[in-house]
Amino acid sequence: MRSQLTRLALSALAAATLGGCAAALETAGGGDFVVDPVRGQTVLFVGTDATTLRTNIYQVQAVNTDDFATDEERNAAVLVAESFEVTVLTDFEAETDPLVDDGATLLPSEAPFAVPDYLGNRVAVVATGVDFETEISYGRAAVIDLQTREQRIAPELPGLVGARFTWLGNHLLLESRDSETGTASVATLDLLDPSSQPIPVELEGATSVVVAGLLPESDAFLAVVQDDDGGSSVVALDPLTGAGDTLVSASEGGLGQLTVSPDGLSLAATHSAPDSGRRSVVVADLSAAPTEWVFMTAHLDAECHDPAWNPARVDGLDAQLAYACEQVTTGRPDLFLWEGSTLPDGDSPPSMETLTEGGQPAVPGSSMDGLVLRSRLRWDPSGSVLLFGASSSEDADLDEAMSLLVLDPLEGRAVPVYDGDDGNADLAHFAAASSEPVLLVWDRNASGLEDSVGRHTIQLVAASPSGSRTVRGVNLGRDLLVSYPLFLAGNTLLYP
Repeated sequence: MRSQLTRLALSALAAATLGGCAAALETAGGGDFVVDPVRGQTVLFVGTDATTLRTNIYQVQAVNTDDFATDEERNAAVLVAESFEVTVLTDFEAETDPLVDDGATLLPSEAPFAVPDYLGNRVAVVATGVDFETEISYGRAAVIDLQTREQRIAPELPGLVGARFTWLGNHLLLESRDSETGTASVATLDLLDPSSQPIPVELEGATSVVVAGLLPESDAFLAVVQDDDGGSSVVALDPLTGAGDTLVSASEGGLGQLTVSPDGLSLAATHSAPDSGRRSVVVADLSAAPTEWVFMTAHLDAECHDPAWNPARVDGLDAQLAYACEQVTTGRPDLFLWEGSTLPDGDSPPSMETLTEGGQPAVPGSSMDGLVLRSRLRWDPSGSVLLFGASSSEDADLDEAMSLLVLDPLEGRAVPVYDGDDGNADLAHFAAASSEPVLLVWDRNASGLEDSVGRHTIQLVAASPSGSRTVRGVNLGRDLLVSYPLFLAGNTLLYP
């Protein structure tokens, strides 16, 4: 019989609505869980003052958002604002701040940016250091309330490499890694209890536990668990009790990029073969948990990865799963789309559409031949377009600029919305609180300094599949070295 945790997790998933406009969602307590349209397009970033070299967390907001009468107008505020207001949210003074007062490194390479909770009310940051007596690395995480600026600092944990909130935000997930063995572990911290201590996730027979995803409208989360025999299974974990339910049985090979369908009944992942490392897209029917993987792309002579469910395909519509594949012999990349009401059973190849088949006049070289995919495949929150980054193999080898393209699955033609003339794109993700696809792009070659005329490290893009382009640079008005800009609330990089 399915346990209470699995029933609760699947029930919460089935209730989740992930449409393009931020919808009111019921919390466990029965209240409204709403992403405010303005906070949903507030930009959070890490900034280092060029004069003092002090690093803090900043936010950028459009100044004239109060002038807009409707949510739709406010949704577009970041694209049409006359100016922006920059606010420092932290003051990490080494002599006084307990997070870094012993010389710990703020925002280390393993956790280089502040992680917001779903509503954008708090952020989690990590600082790491080395105990000089034991030579053991440690880390501590802090949760910062963005309204009061108060910090709650978790106790030190050896090997801490990251922290993130559960979807409802009542718990913090603390991820650690042993520096010698590479073994991953997770501890949970109850944020509703100020006196709580981190609770390690301890599963019988598990040698490694890695956070692999969040469950919408829930504090439960997904983990990939490796056992003594080297098999990897997917487990739903309760952060309060540490209890776990196996959703997908252990199988050989590695698992990554887990993603849950909007109705909460299906799971997709990238599977790496244990011998060759060749990647495949796999799916599982969670309504029959514990279950096994069905290989979607085993019939293709290709490396396949980046499964992405269309977030808007709910309410009786067929599910849509997009993924990317590169041919083994030629290296040609293509985007594929599977659509259906029930998952394939694994006995026959699934019927799928090649979205990028034929000519692609707008991509570099007018064809997918010779291109290299250089970013994760992702849908915009309304489910109308797919975003991917691509360039020639030469530009990829030299780490030169790539083009960011959006593709309307109905049209099957990719349209560039950001290219090398605009900057060198790094992170790119959509605003969750927007009626039209609004994209935030980090130009990693721009300095972020006030004197970088014509080049801005934070770029806002109207990612329209019609071919019309709006690329708006954000002028910060101060000398700051900027990294990892994120939309604050409903961030599509971190939350389903």
